[in-house]
Amino acid sequence: MGNCYSKIRTISNYLRSRMNSEIQFTRYLYEKTEVKLALIISLLQRTDECLFWAYELFYSGLLVELIELFWNIYYDFYASLNPTFENYLTNKIHLLFSSKPQKDSQKDKLIYIIITNFMSRPYTLDVFLMKHLIKHFEFDNSYLLNYKTNSDFEQAKIEIISMLEIEDYLMLSSLIFVEIEESHLLQTLETIVDFFKDLGPKYTKEKVTQKFKNITEKLSTFKRIVLYSRMIHFFTINKRQKLGKNIYVQSDDDDLLLYENINIDLKEKRGSNILSAYRILPVTRLHYIDKDNYLSLFNLNREKTNIVDAYRNNWLYHASFSPLWEKRITDHNGIIDDRSKTVFFLNDDDCEEFNENYGYEPDEQKINVQLKSTQNIESTRTWCSFYKEYKHNGIIEIDDEYFTNITKIDYFG
Repeated sequence: MGNCYSKIRTISNYLRSRMNSEIQFTRYLYEKTEVKLALIISLLQRTDECLFWAYELFYSGLLVELIELFWNIYYDFYASLNPTFENYLTNKIHLLFSSKPQKDSQKDKLIYIIITNFMSRPYTLDVFLMKHLIKHFEFDNSYLLNYKTNSDFEQAKIEIISMLEIEDYLMLSSLIFVEIEESHLLQTLETIVDFFKDLGPKYTKEKVTQKFKNITEKLSTFKRIVLYSRMIHFFTINKRQKLGKNIYVQSDDDDLLLYENINIDLKEKRGSNILSAYRILPVTRLHYIDKDNYLSLFNLNREKTNIVDAYRNNWLYHASFSPLWEKRITDHNGIIDDRSKTVFFLNDDDCEEFNENYGYEPDEQKINVQLKSTQNIESTRTWCSFYKEYKHNGIIEIDDEYFTNITKIDYFG
């Protein structure tokens, strides 16, 4: 199982190295990071749109990034109320990486199962907001000077216990996400477990630390958020907050048909008539990327690059970042030139065949089709209003003043 998580880290690092701040289009020419954010928002809203956005990433060949997003979503919003879902998610993701042929055809079903099981569970903003709020405040950490100088955990331990006693979640967030050295994270967890010593036999120090070691061995870059979400879970139990149930939703194959790729691949798979390439976008673009005006709360790549120009005049280059489009281009002897930000073909026949199969002509589509991904992002919400709308089940009360200077969050930074 460890190998598949190594694959996540290796491939994910490669994808980031290829101009990650660039506008990158998915299979139906939505901007990739905006699709990820739309998936998160629609999950919080519990709407079926989240399936569309998940499959937009999956069928674009972005399985590794989708899995990484699943883990971010779990620890940001679900872990403190759904601790047993961690094992369930681990098992399903392991199946997604199975190399056995009989498993390949089941990957789309696994995506559906994972998403629908997220949708059926309670969530909280506690971890998500604490993780991001600390980026917008300056903390007086002079009391940690001795720890920083001598790397003496006992000095940090005193402060951790003090903050646990007064339930200073923001300072605990600063300690766990920023101040505590990685080599002391396990000792930090042990300190937290000792503080919550009366939670019951499932939460002995040995059991909690071993489980932490097991999951962070696979997800090494998630150590700090795993630790923080564990702590919030302990507070949640201590306050007798209701947890999610261990009930899991299955899928029906018919549920998946709406999200399959509509392209030449389906002809062989289902024997159906295929739409002409330029007719595909009007049929497949089911949703506006920012129907309810939430994306303005986040830093977006379109703030650095004109998305309308990218969509109308250079869509194929920006789509080439998705493995699906990269393969389509290279299968037709196309060359992706990152220096000039262009795609060209070695001969006219290859170019003509590519356009016959995949010439979506996005700039020729009706304006309502274009706007599904290029709509203006309107600033109609604030983080304070977002918090009040979605703070269900949380144990942390955040005063309005904490949101005063926060306009945008860099979720993927």
